[in-house]
Amino acid sequence: MLLLRDRERQSSSVANHRRKSIDDNALHFVPRRPGSDWGLGPPHLERLERQELLKKNDHLSVTEKKKQTVAEIRQQLRRLIPPDDRYTPIRSRVMKHLLPLVSLLAISGQISAQENEVDELQDFVKQYEETWQSHDAGLLGDFFADDSDMIVGIQPRIVGREAIAAWWNEYFSRIDSGRLLSVSIESIRLLGPDIALINVATTTGGTHSETNEILESRKARGTWVVTREGGEWKISALRAHSPVGELREAPGTDK
Repeated sequence: MLLLRDRERQSSSVANHRRKSIDDNALHFVPRRPGSDWGLGPPHLERLERQELLKKNDHLSVTEKKKQTVAEIRQQLRRLIPPDDRYTPIRSRVMKHLLPLVSLLAISGQISAQENEVDELQDFVKQYEETWQSHDAGLLGDFFADDSDMIVGIQPRIVGREAIAAWWNEYFSRIDSGRLLSVSIESIRLLGPDIALINVATTTGGTHSETNEILESRKARGTWVVTREGGEWKISALRAHSPVGELREAPGTDK
């Protein structure tokens, strides 16, 4: 009898132990309550939560909020685009409104480039004037293109840079070293890319190198055709004439 009771106690004890073990293990599978601070919880709950987070952060997913934003953008575009253009293909609408702007930018760029060329030509004439004061025919000849030509008054046409430099050398050899040149630009016309026409008025004067007497003032007018070669402006043709209202039969022959 006592033996039977001991066996019943042992069986009851084992059953209670198993029930307690099951209850303890079941605690690990209790779903986490929203807002709790129990951590990420069991692995399967963690995976589920991460999937939910991915859905919330998925920028490709379509949500009601995104649909509302698209509708608002379309409504704003309808206000901006004229009614006649709403059924025009997007590319045509863009080109219609963009072409005038592109044309304006192109014209602005051309004007800016022309202004730069005019500035360069003004500097070119100024450098020519300063070089003339040195009476150095070789340096002055560098302002002319290889195949350039020059006509002064009624004198014969001079062809080629070397021949022009030789003419200037002869001219400087018979005038006083105190004679200076002043060049005034009357007009600059850009005939095309890298070519321009310059009309100038010139005056030579100064003081005699030995007596300090004021030299006779001599005026002339000239036309230059200049071209740009290798990024540098050169005189391709030069014509020198008597000033308006005066007659000098042979400019350049003065002493």
